[in-house]
Formats: sequence, structure tokens, C-alpha cells
Amino acid sequence: MLNPSPAELLRGTADSLTEVAEGLPVGLARDQLQAAIGLIRKVARALPALHPYLLADIDDLVATLAALKLPKGSVAEFAELISRTADLPTTVPTLDELTIIDLQLREVAAAVAATVLNQSTDATLVALLKRLTEREAALRLSPWER
Repeated sequence: MLNPSPAELLRGTADSLTEVAEGLPVGLARDQLQAAIGLIRKVARALPALHPYLLADIDDLVATLAALKLPKGSVAEFAELISRTADLPTTVPTLDELTIIDLQLREVAAAVAATVLNQSTDATLVALLKRLTEREAALRLSPWER
């Protein structure tokens, strides 16, 4: 286990920069530094939850796309390929790898939404979008939230 953790390092950096910002005169440089401090604190708060967040997103996307039973030759094969890369038993995927897989699956879901037009699929995808949005909001990374 890393000690201090990456989140703790980020919080410490934000604390140090806060002291520096207090010594700066009011103006653009101070404003920019305070914005950077806020961003660092948001990332520090979200960092421990990113891995579980991405895994939950990927599992949800794969399960939802599989439940749609898309016809052969559609985006189904692409989604299946991505899901296999996410399920590597011998290694733990990095945050970057999980992010790439998550974004690719989201593209597949968007392609399905654009091409498969029926009420059942639409309802399934709307429910998926709601779950994805709720998980993302739980990270509290919105620029509007303090």
C-alpha cells in the first residue's frame, strides 16, 4: 500500500498551494491558483472511487448491451470484444485501460441508440443512461459543485 496514497499526496499539494495563494495579491494569478487547488481537491476526493466506478460502469454497459440481444453483424460483436478485454483474470486493469474500455462501450451504446429504434431498446438505454449519470454524479467532479 502506498503511504501516503495518491489522494493524500494530492490533498497535501492542495494544502501547500493554498498557503501560497494566500500570499499572492488579488488578481488573475491568485484566481488561477485557487481554481487549480479546487480541481486538485476534487480529483483527490474522487480518486479512491474511480476504479470501482469504472468497473461498475463497464459491467452495467456490458450487461445492458448483452440483454438487448443485438443481431449478428451489428455492434454486438464489438461490445463482446470490449467486454473480454475488461475481464482479464491475471491482471488488474489500470485506470487508463478501464477509462478506454468504458468510453468504447459508451460509444457502442450510443451507436445502438442511433440505429436500433424500438420502444423496448429505447427504455433500456434510457435506464442505462440514468444509471451512468447517477454513478458519475456520485464522484462529485462537477465544476459547479464545491
